[in-house]
Order: sequence, then C-alpha cells, then structure tokens
Amino acid sequence: MFGLAEGGHAPAAFAKVSKRGVPWAAAAAMCGALGVGAILNAAVPEGVFVVVASLATFVTVRVWRMVL
Repeated sequence: MFGLAEGGHAPAAFAKVSKRGVPWAAAAAMCGALGVGAILNAAVPEGVFVVVASLATFVTVRVWRMVL
C-alpha cells in the first residue's frame, strides 16, 4: 500500500510515515485486513477460502477482459 500510495495509485494517506520512517497508515490498514481475515476464518473456516478464491478469480478475469 505504501508503494502504491507513493506512486499515486492508492490514497495519499497510506504514504504517511512516522518519525522513524515507518509507514504506519499502510501497516495499520494491512493489520486490519489481516484481522478481518482471521475473524472470518475462525467463524466460517470452510467458506472463507471459497470466497477469497472466487474474488481473486473474478478480479483476474476482469483484468484480462479489460486487457483484451
């Protein structure tokens, strides 16, 4: 997220760094996404993989359709 924000492809808020150079906003967003994934995996372990795999497949097909 930090690299994307620096390149202008993600919100500029993700490019903010602390005094020590840590991209705290991007790290917090990724920790939040990881937390949501962990909670979903604990709640419905058999369904989460199917949802994530389906989303990844959908996005991949959509990108290739745009390329074509």
